This record gives sequence, C-alpha cells and structure tokens, in this order.
Amino acid sequence: MSNYVLLLLGIVVGAVVGAILASLLVSRANQRQLETSNVEREKQLAEAETGKKEMILEAKEEAHRIRMSLEQEVRDGRAELQRSERRIQQKEEAIDRKLEDLDRKEQALSARAEEMNKLQGRMAQITAEGDAGGGMVKVRVNGHLEIIKCMISDEA
Repeated sequence: MSNYVLLLLGIVVGAVVGAILASLLVSRANQRQLETSNVEREKQLAEAETGKKEMILEAKEEAHRIRMSLEQEVRDGRAELQRSERRIQQKEEAIDRKLEDLDRKEQALSARAEEMNKLQGRMAQITAEGDAGGGMVKVRVNGHLEIIKCMISDEA
C-alpha cells in the first residue's frame, strides 16, 4: 500500500507542479499579450497625436490663408475707396470751378445790365433834330426813336 500512496502522492505532486507550471505559462503569455497591447496602444496614441498635430497645423494654415485673403480684400477695398474719393474730389473741384465761372459770368451780366440801364436812361435824355425838304419838315426824336415834336412849315 505504500506504493499506492507514493504513487498517489506522486500524481498529486505532479498535478500541483503541472498546475503551477501551467499557471506560470498562462501568466507569462498574458503578460506578453499585455505588453504587446501596451506597445500597440502607445503606437496608436503616437499616431493620434501626430494626426492631431497635423490637423492643428492644417487649421492654422487655413486660418492664415483666410486672414491673408481678407487682408487683401480690405486693401483692395481701401484702394477702391481712395480712388472713389479722388474722383469725387476731382468732380467737386470741377463743380466749384464751374460755379466760380458762373458767378463771374453772372457778375459780368449784372454789370452789363446796369450799364445798359444807364445807357437807356441816357438815351432817353438824348434828342436829335432833323429836317427834310429844305427845312419844310422838322422832326425832333429822343434816344428811343420816339417822335417828340414834328413841325411842318406852312409853305409845304
């Protein structure tokens, strides 16, 4: 019986040793798998970080392009505004010159009208006499060619 006990004891010890070895092998395989997973996770994190940086860089470049485009539009708008302001100023200056010319012409016309009125007043004061038929008809007229006096001699 002692052989059976020893055999049984050998089987139990063998089973325990086998279980311990199997547990160690499974544990080591799990640890390798965990390490592989960690390495893979680190790679994915690094790729994600790289992707994130690339996206941020692209977004910054796009923002820079948009900013440059807007700044160019603003510069173009300002240039167009300045051209428009210059055209308006030139037109205003031309209008001012025309108004000054009109004022001068109006003043000249006013002066001529006053001179004409004076001359018409003087014409009303001027008289002229003429005769015809050897003095048989005498006529006196004013500056407006209105007959003031007409004398016909009795001999006519």
